[in-house]
Amino acid sequence: MLFRSVEFEDMATIDIEEEVKETGAKRQQRQPVLVAKGSLYPLPGFPEYIEGMVKDEEKEFTLSYPDDYRFKELGGKEFSFKVKVVEVKEKHLPDLDDEFVRSLGQSWDDVEALSTAVASNLKKAAEEAAGREYERRVMEAVAGLTKVEFPSILVDQEIDSLLKERDMIFRQQGGLEGYLRSMNKTEQDLREEFRPEANRR
Repeated sequence: MLFRSVEFEDMATIDIEEEVKETGAKRQQRQPVLVAKGSLYPLPGFPEYIEGMVKDEEKEFTLSYPDDYRFKELGGKEFSFKVKVVEVKEKHLPDLDDEFVRSLGQSWDDVEALSTAVASNLKKAAEEAAGREYERRVMEAVAGLTKVEFPSILVDQEIDSLLKERDMIFRQQGGLEGYLRSMNKTEQDLREEFRPEANRR
């Protein structure tokens, strides 16, 4: 039987065995993956290796996070993968017409109204992002010129916030405990790595 090969934008269910090269820690799981070109999940470059595979095909490859990855603790870390495609689902999108727009249950009557609303929302989001970036740069400039004493409990609370922000990464590695095992670290090691960033914040 001929199977359709995985293409970008498909949803593929994959058996994944991953190993952290540095520590030898392994993890196996079956999970659905949206094969989106350029996606960083579960690792940068992963979807490009899956593209073209067919059901029941197996493949082995190695990937690493870029040295300048936004989560510094993962920068340069190398992972080896063994994958097997279990199922492939093709995405089918409805026609973008007035009938579909009205079915969304919003106040839009046609495609033009939807387009106007989307453009307005995108503009607003871009303006807000630019404002946040400007505010960040101003705060960094001010922080560089001042010396502030603050209670250590504030730093600990900020470290807790940083841990919550990394939640998706931890879940990919089997939760915080699984992540720490794969990195061969303790929670205290990780908290100390986050301390400079928490102080800056």
